[in-house]
Amino acid sequence: MRQFVLIAALVPLAGCGNPAIQEIDVGVLDVGEPGAIYVNWGAQPGGDGSAGAPFANWADAADTAGEAGWFIFAPGEYDLSSPHSFDSLVLDGAGVGRTFLTGFATEVSESLSVNEADLVDAGELAVPSVELSASNISGAAGIDASDARLDAVDYVDAPALIRAATLTMTNVCATGSDLTFEVSENATIDGLDVSETVGPAVTFTGEGTWEVNDLEITDIGQELTGPAGDGGVCWVVDATTGVATDVSLIRCAARGLAARENAVVEINEGVVAGIGNTAVSSQRGADVRLVDVEVSDASILLFVTGASLNAQRVLGQRSRNAAVMVGSESNLTLLDSTFLEAPSGHISLSGPGTTALIQGNLFDGAEFDPCIRMGTNELSVTINENTLRGCGQNGISLGSGSGFVVTNNEISGVTLIDGVPELADGVSVIRADVVLTGNTISDVEGAGIVFLTSTGTVASNIIEGPARAGITLVESGEGELTVTENQVSDAVGVGIAVLTSNANVVNNTVVRTIVSFEDGLGDGILFASGSSGLIVGNDVRDSAYNGIRFVDGVTATIEGNRVSGSGLAAIHQDCGPYEPSQVTIGDNELEGEVSLCD
Repeated sequence: MRQFVLIAALVPLAGCGNPAIQEIDVGVLDVGEPGAIYVNWGAQPGGDGSAGAPFANWADAADTAGEAGWFIFAPGEYDLSSPHSFDSLVLDGAGVGRTFLTGFATEVSESLSVNEADLVDAGELAVPSVELSASNISGAAGIDASDARLDAVDYVDAPALIRAATLTMTNVCATGSDLTFEVSENATIDGLDVSETVGPAVTFTGEGTWEVNDLEITDIGQELTGPAGDGGVCWVVDATTGVATDVSLIRCAARGLAARENAVVEINEGVVAGIGNTAVSSQRGADVRLVDVEVSDASILLFVTGASLNAQRVLGQRSRNAAVMVGSESNLTLLDSTFLEAPSGHISLSGPGTTALIQGNLFDGAEFDPCIRMGTNELSVTINENTLRGCGQNGISLGSGSGFVVTNNEISGVTLIDGVPELADGVSVIRADVVLTGNTISDVEGAGIVFLTSTGTVASNIIEGPARAGITLVESGEGELTVTENQVSDAVGVGIAVLTSNANVVNNTVVRTIVSFEDGLGDGILFASGSSGLIVGNDVRDSAYNGIRFVDGVTATIEGNRVSGSGLAAIHQDCGPYEPSQVTIGDNELEGEVSLCD
């Protein structure tokens, strides 16, 4: 008679909710699977390990096996703590939630395979080759292998170190289980879901490389009440190299990704949201690359000395601090990205030795700080073809460095901040050397461009309707400034103001300068307070007061200018208790009088 010893029902497999299978083939007929030894806790004594007469416990079954053991377990709980030795070992259960294998004291010299079972308190599986499939892992669990393969495996309250030369994982889940992968050669992971742990939830370390597709880490460190080392960190990459695609880091109490020293991490397509502190942080030498990643409710990056970021098509929203923060001796490449609602600004670079390319991005909504703020740079920073809107204090603020190139940006909607007077400039430069060309600046509540104790070139910019001066140059010292081919319209007070500076103002167009009753100014071009340079080839039209005005120790040449429609004089020198000026007035095309002191 055909005897059915093991009956398989519809049971879901492990591994992130894999679909149920119709029948689990564990050799239910009396003919069994050739070479398999059957174990059934409810079997009658005196069995021989066949499908029709299984052993009742693991110890008896293992005693009868040779160097290669294959065991098929009926539903039930089995104690595997009695020591045995095999070259290879296969343990097949009747499905998760049905077969429980507890403890593991067996020495396996070559390969171990566990399938369709719950593995409980197994300790460390130190076997050259380990394969786990369609299984649950709970309690103490770890792997130390040359080759490890996991398919459809759930870790439940089982923090584990998985150490391997090569690692292959498919559809692995962990609940309440922090997982560490130490790989010496390479790892391939397709589907890893970790949730509800203290953190760090996932750690990659070792000298190998890794590739991950579909990584989801959620609700990490939610019970923490204060700082706890790496508690609350979703993902740590420690001094290793890898690429991840389709990444979700959601509700991490501290950080999303922590890239340790010299780690190289590339993320293609992902979401990082609901982070308590920083979405991505990096240590010295780390290299992080983000492509098509969305970051919400967290700062994008915090770099310490000597780190690197290359980010393309990133969407950053509602950053708590500056969206991207970069330290000294670091490298930033930011392309074609969008940053929205960062009250403390979007980009903040500090410290010497930084290189940056910021190109083709949209920055919108920085309520209390400049959209882009950079300082103490000595290498190269290029800010090109970006759109900046809704910035507080300034659109772009640069200071204490050289190598800044700001070209072809659109800056608008820069607003004053209560209690912070005389800011809200389109571009503000303090103690720096800057090339500023081809930018369009409009709707700013301060000046269009301000250089303070700085040098460089201001060329081919369009400045429309600033609430104060169009371009202001103050205290350039012994350095020289070139202001050429800019278009300034509807500035309040002065179109171009040069104060205590050495500047050549050449071939600019200044139109409709408006009176500032607060300052008593309404001039197209103003040189004052010991300034020197050239005022040559400019087109100055419809100034409320004077077209060109100079006062107090100015040394300059005024030649080849076209001045028309001035409310007062075409060219005017202030007279009174001022230092005498040495100004040469050559041939100019003037509509209106020239008013000079005797």
